[in-house]
Amino acid sequence: MKINLISLGCAKNLVDSEVIAGILSKDGHRFTNDLSNADAIILNTCAFIGPARSEGKHYINRISNILKKRRAKYHTNKKPLFILSGCLPQLEKDRILNEYPEIDAVVGSSDFTKIPGIIKDKILLPQRRDQNDKVGRRQQSQISSISRPEFIYDSSYPRLVSTGN
Repeated sequence: MKINLISLGCAKNLVDSEVIAGILSKDGHRFTNDLSNADAIILNTCAFIGPARSEGKHYINRISNILKKRRAKYHTNKKPLFILSGCLPQLEKDRILNEYPEIDAVVGSSDFTKIPGIIKDKILLPQRRDQNDKVGRRQQSQISSISRPEFIYDSSYPRLVSTGN
C-alpha cells in the first residue's frame, strides 16, 4: 500500500507520526507525498491550542475536497482510505464523524498502533473479497478507536526518524 502521512502540530505529534511510519514501514507499506497516488491518507492532528485545531480542520476540508473531486472525475466510489489520528479526533470524535463522511476512521492519540489493522480491515481484506465475490472495495462504515490518552513512547517501537540523526 502507498501511504500519505501528514503530521501537524506539536513535537509529540511528530514523534507519534514517526512511530506510525515505522510501524507501517515494518508492515511493508510505502510512503508517497502525492495525495492522488495514495491508497491511504493519514492525517495526524494536534488540538492543544486553537490555531492547531484550525489547521487540522483546514487539512480535513482540503483532503475531503480532493477526495470528492477525485470521485466525481472518475465516476467511482473508490477512494483512498482517510484516517484522522491524534488529539483532534480525541476531543471531537462525534462531531468530526458526523461532519466529514469522507473520513473512514478516527484514531485517538493512544491508539495509533491500531492503524495497520484498520488498513488491513478496510482495504486489504475487502480487495481480496472483491476478487472472489464482487463485494465492494471497502466496508462502508466508519471506524472509531478512541481510548483514554496514555500512550508513552517505547523505544522498542519501530520509528522512521524524519528530523535527521
